[in-house]
Amino acid sequence: MPKGIGYEETSKVIFGFGKKKKKKKKKDQKTLRTKDIERKLREAGLSEEEIKRLRGKN
Repeated sequence: MPKGIGYEETSKVIFGFGKKKKKKKKKDQKTLRTKDIERKLREAGLSEEEIKRLRGKN
């Protein structure tokens, strides 16, 4: 919108000028990789207990 034309306050309300966009949170690559590996292990036929043992979580 060109400056000096119309009402600034109304255009801000209508078009949402001046609003900050929320940043999307990026998932940690390590977490994504871990979940991918666990999914592959499940597909291979390992049980949840075996996967936990491999990860070192008792």
